[in-house]
Order: sequence, then C-alpha cells, then structure tokens
Amino acid sequence: MFSGSLVAIVTPMIEDGALDWAAWDRLLDFHVAEGSNGIVIAGTTGESPVLSLEEIEEVVIRDRKHLSEDGVVVPIIAINKHTGQIESQPEIVTRGFMPSDNVPELINGAREVVLRTVEQSNDEEKTDWSVIKEKVRSDLKRYLNKQTAKRPLILPVILEV
Repeated sequence: MFSGSLVAIVTPMIEDGALDWAAWDRLLDFHVAEGSNGIVIAGTTGESPVLSLEEIEEVVIRDRKHLSEDGVVVPIIAINKHTGQIESQPEIVTRGFMPSDNVPELINGAREVVLRTVEQSNDEEKTDWSVIKEKVRSDLKRYLNKQTAKRPLILPVILEV
C-alpha cells in the first residue's frame, strides 16, 4: 500500500521541446531531499500528448539510475501491535548504499536512531504505522545524510507481531 506524498512530477523541457535533463535532476533531488514517498513519471496532464514512448522510457531509466546512485536503506522493525513496543533489534538492510569505512558503526548508529525514534513516540503515534514510518524515515534520513553526505531512499518496514 502506498502512503505519504506521491508526486506527479512535471517533465521539464526547453524551448525546442527537448527534455531538460538538468532541471529533471534538480527536481528529483528536491523531491528526494524533501521526503517524497514516490514519484509518478510523466504524471501531469501535459506530457501524454507531447512525449514519445521512447522519451518516456528514457525518463524512467534515467530516473531509476539517478535515484539509485545513493542507494536504498530498509529499516525493518518488529513492533508489538498491542503495546507498540519494539520486539527485537531493528534490521537495517542496504542496497547500493556504499557508506564510509565505518560500516558497522554506521549501521549500529542507524539502529539506535530507529529505536530512539519509536521509543520517543507517544502512544497515539505508536498505533499509526504510517506516522511511525514517516518519523523513522525523517530521522534516519537526517542521520545518514549527516554521516555520509548521501541521501539514500529510505523504505521503513513495520512487522506487526
């Protein structure tokens, strides 16, 4: 299920109708930095009559490549659905995220951020998984960016136990 902000991103063009790749990259960077949960490519009303199938395919490939450069981090959190308490240490799974030399320290720090975020949430927040996911995403994004100067895509997963 999708939640959060899914942006129907405009496809920037220059005067001759060609795609403006520099503006495209800036738009992606902006939406990732601001915590958008997803991007709908060619999703506004103006693209369909203007973009060819080849251009849409190129946008999709470029988008995936651009977003993959900083990798993906998936914090997996087992939470008791009755108490809201974390049942075990969070797992931190990474793909394409090549942090500094201190990988174990970075992962342990990420675990601590996740634990602290959930533990400091109030009872009402602990019953709303979308709120917890967003808080974890925001806090982990801030921590990882500060430690590595990278902005991986963060996809929190909550397992109800």
